[in-house]
Amino acid sequence: MLIITILGLILIAPSAHAGVSKPERMVVIRNEIPYGEMGTGVVVRGSKITALLQVESLSLKRIKVNYELKIPRCLKPTKIPSGMKLIKAEDSFLFSTSFELVTNRDKWFDTLELFIPQNVSVGKYGISSWANLKDEKVGHIRIEQKNVVEVIDAGRLKELVKISEVIIPTNEEGKEEEGHKKNTIVMRSKGNLLKFLPGKEEKPYEPISYVRVRLKNDSESDLNVILRLDFLDPVTGKKVDGFEPLLLPQHERILPKKEGVYQLLKLKARSQTKTVLPIFAEQNITLPGSYLSSIKAELFGTDLILDERSISVEVVSSRLVPTLVTFAAILISLFAFIGIYLKKDLILKMKTRDLITIALFGAIIFVTVSLPGNILWQFAHVFLGPFSFLITGFFYEVINYILLTALIVLIPRPGVATLTIILNSLMNDLVFGGLSAPSLLDMGVSAIFLEAAFYLAGITKGDCDLGNKQILIAMSTCGLADMVIGFVSLNIFMLFYRLYYATWFIAMYLIIGGFIYTAIAVPFGFKLGKRLRMIAGE
Repeated sequence: MLIITILGLILIAPSAHAGVSKPERMVVIRNEIPYGEMGTGVVVRGSKITALLQVESLSLKRIKVNYELKIPRCLKPTKIPSGMKLIKAEDSFLFSTSFELVTNRDKWFDTLELFIPQNVSVGKYGISSWANLKDEKVGHIRIEQKNVVEVIDAGRLKELVKISEVIIPTNEEGKEEEGHKKNTIVMRSKGNLLKFLPGKEEKPYEPISYVRVRLKNDSESDLNVILRLDFLDPVTGKKVDGFEPLLLPQHERILPKKEGVYQLLKLKARSQTKTVLPIFAEQNITLPGSYLSSIKAELFGTDLILDERSISVEVVSSRLVPTLVTFAAILISLFAFIGIYLKKDLILKMKTRDLITIALFGAIIFVTVSLPGNILWQFAHVFLGPFSFLITGFFYEVINYILLTALIVLIPRPGVATLTIILNSLMNDLVFGGLSAPSLLDMGVSAIFLEAAFYLAGITKGDCDLGNKQILIAMSTCGLADMVIGFVSLNIFMLFYRLYYATWFIAMYLIIGGFIYTAIAVPFGFKLGKRLRMIAGE
């Protein structure tokens, strides 16, 4: 019986005090000196800092708090919060105030501005704060928090913290995008074709591009740094409007002031940090032209600029040519698909053997061109970037046109090229998940121009002798057709994905990847096609 009584008292005892807060946990002090640092804060001589003073209640009861703050005399207060009393001691400043916390999570906070004189010795200085309160059962309670301020020479800190890399433009992950000219930003076009396509409407409140920044901290201290991005007039050096984040209409009255683009970073001691900042451009305000992209790294809570980089940036608008070319591609593709539907009897009248051969060649082209080409592209663009077509062109141009030309020589009929292109495109899109509006347009344009190329070369007319003259004509017509297809494809990508290709790059791509590779492949296709015809007994 005695044992049961003792166990009962042990179980009841904790519950009797469950509703009473521990005295030392009635409030908590959360000072940040400078703002953003709750432990050791780094400051520099000759700078101004802002300290955030906070006391938070952890009790459901109303609490009256007498708050005290003691800072070293070498840290000079420049703005004393209203309601605070200041007592100047021989070696310190003592601030005091009183306030009430009504319930749990209720907070009191205020800010204190301090100046760090140039003659302050480098080193660490302690700052103490106390919350004095009374509890009915415990009596007087005194809760303390200590902060440490480390004073560092500004010149020395600037040498240790550097912006080591700035890359414009990138994607949201900070990766450089293929097809984007360095230090060039392409603006959204006004009222382009995207708004007529489902799921492709422009989103003016989202960034148009991104900038990747790498910071290096060689100091022995962790630092809170504000990274700020501004665009300046290259002549006057003044900030230019139109590059701030856009506000949704329902937020404009609540947040009327635009503060630009900035990000708070925690730089670990002796480390490098990479981050990505968004770039915005407001329609009707941001104008095409040359700007200075200014990136500043500021020590958080102070007015010290640790490092600054300025890069000349060209802002360009979406050009008219991609819009017109894409519109023409839509008309050509519609003409191609309508023509296929109206001339479906030509396809239905084809021999079963020919249809099987076309299907076989379509599968072979997918296995020998699309599959290895896609795999090789993943590696080639890492090392060559936009020049990866010099390597992948061996598959997409040379092998592709050898097989396609051989098939046309084997079955010299209109519609064979179209069926092969459609079959290969559908297999490629379904396997690699690339079925989209650009791929459909590319399919239609390729079918029309390659059918025209083989017809003008005389192969699908039915009266071709497959001699050297026809080979030279086919080399020219197919090469020119592939140049047109490549030009249309580049412009479609420029419009849909806001890419920017330099004129010299477009010319290089069309001449080498379009004409030369195709012209090299056509004679081999003729030779292979003739042998297949001999095997077939034709």
